[in-house]
Amino acid sequence: MILLSKEMMKRILLLLCLLSFSLAKRNILAWMCLERCNDTVSEIHRQLEVIRQHREVFTGMSFELYNLGPNSELIINNLTLVGPTLKEMGLETLPMVSSYPYPPQFLSWMRELFKNPRPFMDKAIAELQRTGYSGYNLDFEPTDDATSQDASDYAKFLTTFANELHRHGKKLTVDVASWNPLWNWTLISESNVDKVYLMSTYTANDASFKKELFFATRDISISKLGVGLESDTKPPLTEAQLEMRFKLLEELDIQEIDIWRTPIPDSWWPHLLKFRNLP
Repeated sequence: MILLSKEMMKRILLLLCLLSFSLAKRNILAWMCLERCNDTVSEIHRQLEVIRQHREVFTGMSFELYNLGPNSELIINNLTLVGPTLKEMGLETLPMVSSYPYPPQFLSWMRELFKNPRPFMDKAIAELQRTGYSGYNLDFEPTDDATSQDASDYAKFLTTFANELHRHGKKLTVDVASWNPLWNWTLISESNVDKVYLMSTYTANDASFKKELFFATRDISISKLGVGLESDTKPPLTEAQLEMRFKLLEELDIQEIDIWRTPIPDSWWPHLLKFRNLP
């Protein structure tokens, strides 16, 4: 009889869990906003515990950590460090590079980045080598209206950055919406990003949700599209609204949903688990 140590048994169980997750077809990611949404340390720890309790629901997590600054600088923020715990759960980890708190000069900083991406990319790669995270989630939301040239330059930058990350076995995801010309969905879908997360579907308005979703399926490849759902809409989504959304997602063969943000309402868990296990 072969006796296995407790540590070996833990490793075997983790591998079996990861295998079962990999057999599921659909993906679910959620964001952790942390102190940027005024979450306390105790609230953040509670969110991590809930994620652990519902580990079978998720394939990945994104979380606030970095910012784009002037002169193509990647800024590291002093926020509660959740990445190592999420990694330990076996989740894909995609820290955000954010535009919060939305400085008025952010679009100018983006244009600097497009002209000279190397300092940003070098530090971004160094950070992934240090942390072991899976890649990045870019959440660039300038307050000024971008031009069509900005949109084209952004898509080109996404391909440049994605190619650099892919050389190191890492991923790039990007958040898009319809309220700024920066996001040319067709160009971004044609870039080399791995996933395109749709923020326009963050709404309690059913008609708006359907409209934005149908536009996205027209302009963004289904293989890249992640449909955003907001957990704290005002008013909260009713059970009927949840059922409508998840039924439509299934009918359109959406492969990934992305939830802004933790904590996630209790009423959502059955719908998420069902979506996760769709063939």
